[in-house]
Amino acid sequence: RRLILPGAKYVLPAPQDKVNPSDRAALRRLCDCVGGNNGQALLEHVTTGEAVKSVCQRHYIASPTTLYRALKRYYVRFPQDL
Repeated sequence: RRLILPGAKYVLPAPQDKVNPSDRAALRRLCDCVGGNNGQALLEHVTTGEAVKSVCQRHYIASPTTLYRALKRYYVRFPQDL
């Protein structure tokens, strides 16, 4: 698994224990901030690259649109907050 962040220069290697803890915490905070109650699902989608529908089913999110909206907010705020 790889941690894929917006832009080619933001690809961090997996496993997650090798990622700088401050970067990991900042990413988690950003996902919680823009995702609200769905922050964990957003974090899972961003870090694994798994399909939105699969993540929504696993986290009991009724509509993938919810996660797509959070993902849009994530990409808008990413450069400013991380």
